[in-house]
Amino acid sequence: MSIIRPEHHAPGGRSIVANRLLLHCHTVYWCHNLHNRYMNTSDNQPTPSARNESDREDIMREATALKRRISLRVSGMPEPIVAGFRTNDYFSVFFDQDPVYQYDNQGQLRRAYLGGLLYRTQGNTLAKLKRVRTETQTVLRREDLNNNQLAAFLATMSEFTSRLFNAFENGTVTVLETIPNDPAIADQVTTALQRVIASDVALAPAMPTRRS
Repeated sequence: MSIIRPEHHAPGGRSIVANRLLLHCHTVYWCHNLHNRYMNTSDNQPTPSARNESDREDIMREATALKRRISLRVSGMPEPIVAGFRTNDYFSVFFDQDPVYQYDNQGQLRRAYLGGLLYRTQGNTLAKLKRVRTETQTVLRREDLNNNQLAAFLATMSEFTSRLFNAFENGTVTVLETIPNDPAIADQVTTALQRVIASDVALAPAMPTRRS
């Protein structure tokens, strides 16, 4: 396990390093904050069905980096699903707030958010990134997955993406909204999922990191 570097905070408490880390993936960082919002439960919180609908609408509004996006309801999957594309055709899919997967235009995984943790491709494995707060600073701790951990991660990812692709194939997907209003986005998502499933190389090449 290694410590990447201390984080500095912009006004309002948002981590500058975390923003840099998630450059070109603002939606995953937003999803992390949304997850934290529901860590504390109370009797005054909305019901799960109302919360899911609200979350779906929030993701559709907040995921502005996805210039073409779609929200879906899938039979047998209670959580809302939002998927979409950046201008460079990088593909992201939100299964509610967690998990979230982001792929390049070859269907290879670049980043993910699973179980409250961020993951980033290292080319031959994934780095798990966890924010650890001390009294004076916040640091990002990095731990690269071993072969068994990577295989388990990819198996979980495959299960989610395959279920969604099969739902499209079986006609058990209901399109709730598209931005912009373009029915072709559903077919584009189906094609992107097929590309992910068929990719011989699961992980994208290692991403360059910014240094202060």
